[in-house]
Amino acid sequence: MSIIISIVVFKAPFVSSDFKGTIPTLSYFVNVGFFQAVSVISFALVCHHNTTFIYDSINTPTLDRFNRVVHISCAISGFVCCLMGVCGFLNFGNKTKGNILNNFPSDDLLVNVARLCFGMNMITTLPLEVYVLREVIKDLYIIYKANLNPSYKFQGFSKLQHLATTAILILIPLIIALNTCNLGAVLEIVGATSGSLIAYILPPLCYNKLTKRNHTLKQQIPYYACATFGFLVMVLSTAQTIHATFSSPSNSHCI
Repeated sequence: MSIIISIVVFKAPFVSSDFKGTIPTLSYFVNVGFFQAVSVISFALVCHHNTTFIYDSINTPTLDRFNRVVHISCAISGFVCCLMGVCGFLNFGNKTKGNILNNFPSDDLLVNVARLCFGMNMITTLPLEVYVLREVIKDLYIIYKANLNPSYKFQGFSKLQHLATTAILILIPLIIALNTCNLGAVLEIVGATSGSLIAYILPPLCYNKLTKRNHTLKQQIPYYACATFGFLVMVLSTAQTIHATFSSPSNSHCI
């Protein structure tokens, strides 16, 4: 990741003006891409599904140590997101793409090294996501079996079940990846849907559900406001991304 950031930050100012856009004055404050940007950042900071595994991996796990890990990790991630976002905005203006690496020429050697590093990062991240999803499927399988037979005791997946589940979970994103080159749009759509759902919609609604009896309607307003914001990000960002992808082929993120 450090290699990618360094290459982008130091190479962006020297890119040909043909790849750069303009920066309208209003864009310094807000523009129509606000919700798409929120969805990408949300996706970058969503790590809820890994929290239990992270907590268990801490030596002598305590809430104080876990809070420290979470705050430091989110601070670093937030700084990197801001650095890349500001760098892209100041150098490429209104031509900035969801995947900033696609703003560079396809024959730039250093940028291709950054693209290689980005691909390697995705490859090493996938097993972590597959592991979490497989554990969720296992839990759902246990619940399903327990509902059919209350005395059922889960003995673990067989080797065949483990292999089949893992293969399916890897093949599905592989098929999708082979049929799209617009990674920026993928990040925006995934961030708008799963990112918004996990970051803005489910947490406040679940918390409100658990503590509703202790809160007045006025005290519940922030929870509903957060969920409403997440819903707006989900709908508007998804609509904007789909519209941009199909109606503006000249503005494609593909190289």
